[in-house]
Amino acid sequence: MKNLRHIRAFFLFAVLAVLACSPAFGAEPSLEQFESLTIGGVRVLLLSAEEFDGDATIFGVMRVGHGHQREGEAHCAYLAEQLIFKNPVVGRCSLDTWVSGHGAANRSNSLWSSTISWTANDYTQFTVIVPGRSLPGAIRHLFNALFPAEIKQETFDKLTNLDLKVRLQVMAADEARSVENAFLDHFYQGTPFLKRVLEVSANDVTSDTVLAFMQREYALSRLTLVIAGDFEKEAAWAALNDAVSNRPQGPGPSYPTVDFSGIPSTAKAECELVDGPRFVLGIGLAAVPKEEQSLFLLSLQFLYSRLVNGLPGGWRVLKTEQNLDVSNHSQLLYIAYEVEPTLLEEGTDKLAAQLLAAAKKETAALAAAGPTSAEIELYEAALHEMEAADFGLNSYSIAFKRGVQELPGQAELPFSKEELPAALQKLVQGLAEDLVYTVLIVEPPAPKSKIKPAVLALTAAGLGIAAAAVVLVLTRRKGRQAA
Repeated sequence: MKNLRHIRAFFLFAVLAVLACSPAFGAEPSLEQFESLTIGGVRVLLLSAEEFDGDATIFGVMRVGHGHQREGEAHCAYLAEQLIFKNPVVGRCSLDTWVSGHGAANRSNSLWSSTISWTANDYTQFTVIVPGRSLPGAIRHLFNALFPAEIKQETFDKLTNLDLKVRLQVMAADEARSVENAFLDHFYQGTPFLKRVLEVSANDVTSDTVLAFMQREYALSRLTLVIAGDFEKEAAWAALNDAVSNRPQGPGPSYPTVDFSGIPSTAKAECELVDGPRFVLGIGLAAVPKEEQSLFLLSLQFLYSRLVNGLPGGWRVLKTEQNLDVSNHSQLLYIAYEVEPTLLEEGTDKLAAQLLAAAKKETAALAAAGPTSAEIELYEAALHEMEAADFGLNSYSIAFKRGVQELPGQAELPFSKEELPAALQKLVQGLAEDLVYTVLIVEPPAPKSKIKPAVLALTAAGLGIAAAAVVLVLTRRKGRQAA
């Protein structure tokens, strides 16, 4: 099977998401042992156990992402995510600096004090790993960082010049990421998820704009904290109660919705980095019922496998940063291709139509017969690999497995492996008519004329004068002949 390694990795991603949403996933201490409580609007899940050997991890989800940005707020969600760790909110000490000053609690598990984060369409995810004895201080610093009174201008300038600007330059210079961004701009046009990251300069973002974004969107009622580790629970609860005081509870989670009905089946875009046409296929659904989200995610994995291997010769799959874009309501699969030069003789429009037809054919086949035995075997192999994997008993792995359940767009898979094929087939049958298909043809810009505009203008003016002179001469000749 072609591209087997790539498909296997893709299935592992899906299986991890599904397993992480299953209560049975995880070593002891189990995920069911988390205590759940709401403090000042914050949903807190807490698990303290000596087996974590001195480690503690905070897995946080703030239900605010790119989709909450308004006009003129490009890059604000990403910069807010970074400022959680970089902005010195207590004296001159940022959360990053504070955390790095607390050494690893359990070096045998290679768990160094660290921070990790990610911004999606409708949430920001972040992780803080510290020794258990430092957890109360980490909680207080985290809340100060999430709800800052100001953003230090020096820090902001460094972040935009040394991080955001470089990040945008790297994205703009990378063919795969430029093609991917062009497709996402195409697919999300007219929706809150449209980012246009390469169209807004880092210099156009101000600290006041980012601060206003954080103060408007970040709220206690949109925050979930999953805390696992070896720590004193009483001290953690006390720190949490202290941290939420005098903080904005704000409105509850508000998930942006999208409408894909106006997306054209084919469209074109230009990219200076490509040396020939690239074709990006997208298959999306604007509203997936929560109880069906994990099953629909798996159906996209099977479609991905078929669309990577089922195309005729001459097509090649291109690497992209990711192939899935998932939010609380919508899910999107996209795959980028290039074709051999000989196929281009058919024309890009015809090739795009072939790609659309192939995608619809595979979806219809999945709805008609469900996944094949070979596909189920591949899924089960990935399932067994993840179940057998030794993640080690550490606070991060347990907090992550439980925390993923709190992310928008995730849901427990309520089927056994035996029930899965029929359940998936039924789901695809029910949703097939609502799926949106589109292909973006990304091409190099048309060659520009080597004659400068000023030269063209002078040439046109010269031709106009010459034409007028010819008319004048002919008019005089006619006048003489008449005389």
